Amino acid sequence: MDGAIWGLVGVVLGGLITAGTQVFHEWRKDRQTARRAKRLVGGELLHASLMLRALSKSELKHWPHVHDAAAVLPTSAWRDHRDSLADVLDEDLWNELVLAHATLEMDRGRLAQAMDHPAGVPLTDAAIEVLKSDVINLERLRRALGGGGGWVEDLPELIMTERAEAKKAKK
Repeated sequence: MDGAIWGLVGVVLGGLITAGTQVFHEWRKDRQTARRAKRLVGGELLHASLMLRALSKSELKHWPHVHDAAAVLPTSAWRDHRDSLADVLDEDLWNELVLAHATLEMDRGRLAQAMDHPAGVPLTDAAIEVLKSDVINLERLRRALGGGGGWVEDLPELIMTERAEAKKAKK
């Protein structure tokens, strides 16, 4: 009878170890998937901020003619990997990312419209200021996803924004 009890204990213990190992591997895989999604979406935000930054500093003051607006302002990483981020990001960051990507898609639409106008679509001073603000927002979101760095000249404004948000959150 002692042998049967020890055998049963061994089977139960083996089952628990196997189940625990599987749970650990799934947790690790989910974590890696989320980290990969953050990097891909962060890279896309960096790409978009570079493009909008260049556009906001342009002296041409026209939306540029591009052959592929989706390549200039991509949102494919967001569309492909947002389901991996939905469970790991807090609701505020999630909502900000949704809004940022919607803005990028609207800007991409403006670029696409510029391709249809040989004379170019004017880019007003107010629109340039909005683009600059969008660049700072994209950089802040990229950093919130775990991306390092930021533009040296934007850091003072980013820091002030973060401090203001921290004060608001404390209240």
